[in-house]
Amino acid sequence: MRLKKLLSGSEEWVMSQPDFEELMSRITFNPDSEVSRRIRRMIEKKGRFPHKVDIGGFKFKLKIYGGLKQLPVKLEEGSKPVKHVWVNDVILRYLPYNIRTLHGKRYIVKTITVDSAKGKLVPKDIIFEDLTASNLIGDDLKDLVLKGKCQTVPAIKTSFRIISKGSDIPYHTIVVEQEPEAVNYIARGEKEVFVPSEGRYMKLPYYYVVGSFNIPEKVKNALLNYSRDFTRGFILELRVPSGVTNIIFNLDLTDEKSLTSLLKYRFTEYVHLALHTIINTIIRNEKWNPRDIEHFVDVKVDLDEEFRIRLKEIFSEKIDEKEKYRFVIEKLLPRILVKVVIGSKADLLKGLDWGEINTKELENLGDRDFECELIVPRCYIKPEFVEEYDVYRKIIIALTNKILDDIRYAADKVKTY
Repeated sequence: MRLKKLLSGSEEWVMSQPDFEELMSRITFNPDSEVSRRIRRMIEKKGRFPHKVDIGGFKFKLKIYGGLKQLPVKLEEGSKPVKHVWVNDVILRYLPYNIRTLHGKRYIVKTITVDSAKGKLVPKDIIFEDLTASNLIGDDLKDLVLKGKCQTVPAIKTSFRIISKGSDIPYHTIVVEQEPEAVNYIARGEKEVFVPSEGRYMKLPYYYVVGSFNIPEKVKNALLNYSRDFTRGFILELRVPSGVTNIIFNLDLTDEKSLTSLLKYRFTEYVHLALHTIINTIIRNEKWNPRDIEHFVDVKVDLDEEFRIRLKEIFSEKIDEKEKYRFVIEKLLPRILVKVVIGSKADLLKGLDWGEINTKELENLGDRDFECELIVPRCYIKPEFVEEYDVYRKIIIALTNKILDDIRYAADKVKTY
């Protein structure tokens, strides 16, 4: 936002559309939150609004007045920008090799240019390239994209670090770091599998990696400086409930290299969608801005080489589907750990009555209404095929109940300290 001083000495605010969107999306800080208390102490000490605040040794820039950094999107280096993108969206949607649509035309992100400022790498421009004329990917892969048979999905390494230890345990200050590793091209197929929870064979989609492109180290390090942020809230560690193991059977497990990537992608997506149902319920009940609540998911799959070989054998051999199911529950599930963070910089969740958050109506919603419950603004995880396959609804509801129970347990512990 620019402040223009007129000759008369008066001041006029000149606001662009991106500035307006940023202003409308800013959160209102809880005056009793940890952030607000530190800001007040620094104002009393230095007599001015602080540029940074230190919480538990983690220094972060205040974005209330300073705003979020935007990167210009250009169709070629040196050209005028065609749009601007928030840096926190770049990791999720605009990494090199990502496919984007602009004015109905398909583009591929060719590169992100990087500058060096004060000893740090800084992202500068996002360069698009016409997908049909691009040589970045092969013709076979390009054809799949143009026909809508595969989509680009970022592979992101998410790290959570608790930095607060105090009377509000287990309500923590949590540092979140998202490091982009690659962009995967994921295609969808369909096969008939036995679904134990349904007691019958069903045609279900499965997903497989048809292309993977690593993010250049320079770009990765530059974006990492902007991905590091904090939130105040709960961090949960979940073991995947046995009732959601149907997801395993929707994957192509014959490709050893793509196994971990696909497992993480699918579990992360379903846990993410379950979180969305909780967030949307809170938004309705409390009449909050969706941007006031932050959520992050990471999935760890601990598969050593010996286990990978055995898993590949199990799914390539002609073994009864029920026997495969038993193997998944007893051997694979204990190796999958899901970490969930739900929080708010304004400490809104700390005082929330979680007993009032009721998601029982999810089971009775129509397909379109249920799909709406799975969408949170500005989150890159979107529902797919939910209205087509009833088993997915059951998976999401099972995960919703599991996450909500764990949050209630954690919230009750906060009140007892």
